[in-house]
Amino acid sequence: MLRRYSETELSLFEVSNIDDVLPVPSSVYGFAYSDLFQNRVYVKGEGGIVYSDDAGENWHPLHVNDNYRFYFDFALFSEDEETFYTAGWDKNYESPQPLIVEVSRDSGQTWQSFQYDDAELLGGVYSLTEHRSQSVDTLYLGLYKGGVMKVEFNR
Repeated sequence: MLRRYSETELSLFEVSNIDDVLPVPSSVYGFAYSDLFQNRVYVKGEGGIVYSDDAGENWHPLHVNDNYRFYFDFALFSEDEETFYTAGWDKNYESPQPLIVEVSRDSGQTWQSFQYDDAELLGGVYSLTEHRSQSVDTLYLGLYKGGVMKVEFNR
């Protein structure tokens, strides 16, 4: 259940049951607000990324999965919310896992996965930030026990 507090009152308001679009149980790790769509909020967490266009009354899947992959962060560009980048973590603290960057260029309708295998890399992504140039989207990925990795995608 996602809940919110009013800044002017101390009472608790229920926004809606986000369990309708994320696997149960799930944990929410962060929010991002749209620059293009006035009322849109994105929620990222365990099991995927979802969004609401009505202040949390209704939730829609952007990128969800049933294997509880964690999505701590994702990239969107304020001038182009058709392109999304994300990378997750498989909740594995000790064993290497592949680094998987996922890309959608059609507003989240379809996703393509790019995998980087390294037997020593723990591969879980805790954070990412993005930079866009004329022809390249650059992601900087903060890895769990793996430092920072730079990934570039031609547009």
